[in-house]
Order: sequence, then structure tokens, then C-alpha cells
Amino acid sequence: MHHRSSAAGLRHLCGIVPQDLLGLTHYFTKRIQDLRSGSRDCLRDDHFAIPDQFNPAREGALTLAHSTDNANVTRRDFIYVASSAATAIGATVALWPFIHQMNPAADTLALKEIEFDLAPLVPGQIVTVEWQKKPVFIRRRTPEEVKSAEDALMSDLKDPQADKDRVQRPEWLILVATCTHLGCIPSNLSKGDFGGWLCPCHGSHYDTSGRIRKGPAPKNLAVPPYAFLSDTKVLIGAEPKPAATAEHG
Repeated sequence: MHHRSSAAGLRHLCGIVPQDLLGLTHYFTKRIQDLRSGSRDCLRDDHFAIPDQFNPAREGALTLAHSTDNANVTRRDFIYVASSAATAIGATVALWPFIHQMNPAADTLALKEIEFDLAPLVPGQIVTVEWQKKPVFIRRRTPEEVKSAEDALMSDLKDPQADKDRVQRPEWLILVATCTHLGCIPSNLSKGDFGGWLCPCHGSHYDTSGRIRKGPAPKNLAVPPYAFLSDTKVLIGAEPKPAATAEHG
């Protein structure tokens, strides 16, 4: 083996393994090509300049020399490390189909959004639909229900939130139908003390904006993302489109 001083050895990459994947790939590709061609260029001091982060004098650099005073590497060292790298890459390629099959199926992804026709609902009617395996209330509020929700004092609310911040259109109230106490489903048959919903499990009362007004529930009923496709179509699961801004001349 061609020997050089440790000072000269520190100036080339023959005995250094870069710690990043790109550097490692480039390094071993060049070394293997040199070995196959019988070239000794890899032992030239000016073949590669060592970036600071790969300098063996710095902490974390890895030297494949047989001793700390010899930065030259044998063919066996190259073959061993190159084989290990090839094995790791091969294992990753072999595992990819199994990793990919864990992605959600197309029918599951489709459930991220559901379209609902609002036309059949009459004022005061409530329907429950399923979205992402969660029940969702869609309520067509009467003018009286809208006024009751808008007139509520923030000081009377356990989880203060204005009605206008919970609806996109006053007539339509869309909520995740899960009580924020223990996850029960509030009843559509009982409106409770505030005209909205009563969760019969532990007596949580919600108003006509789905806000908690009485009982153990700590938070208002959640509002899911949704967007109106038209006056009679809503897409639950879709982020609402920003309102168009008028241009001023």
C-alpha cells in the first residue's frame, strides 16, 4: 500500500467518509471507479479538497484508516463500506411497496369532503350527516333562532364566541355533533334551555349557535371546514373560499 504522512492524508478524502448522504454517494462512486480502473489517483493530495465539515481533525469525522496515523484505505475497506451502503439502499427499495400501501385508500381520501344538498331543508329543520366518521349537524335556522344567537351577551357564555364567527350564512348552522364533555351526540329531539341542543348524558345545554350555555361541557360545538358551492350546495371538509374583494379605481 502506498503510504503518506498523516498530515498529507488529512488533505484528501481517501480515508474519510462524509456524513451526509449526497457526499457519501459521490465519494464511494468515485472510489469504486478508481478501484475498478486500477487508478491510484485517489491517493493524490490534490484530488479532492476536504470541506471543513468532513475534516478528520474536526469532531464527528470518521476515518477508515487502520490507525490514526494512516489515512490510506485498502480495497477491503472500500468493498466493505460500499457493500454496506448498497445493502441499506436495497433494503429501502424493497420496503417501499409496504410503506406505500399504508397510505390512505382512494375511498378513504374521498371521505375527506362530502357534498350535501340543502334545498330540501325547511326553516327549523336539523339533519345529521356523516363526515370523516363523525356526525355533523346541518341546521336551517329560523329568523328567531338567528336573532337569539346574535343577541346573546358574551358575558353569559362559557366559551365566548360571536355567532357571526361561527357561520358563513346566518340561515345555515353547520357543526360537528360531538359534545365537548365526553364525546356524546346531543339530541335533536330536545332543544334544552337555550333552543339549540341538549346532551342527555350529563345535561350540557347548547344554544342556537351551538355554544355551550349550561352543564359540564367546557367548549362550544366545533365548526367543521366547509364551503358553499351554490345557494343550495355545501361541501363539508373544504376550506371556505376567501370573499372576493371589490376593486376600487
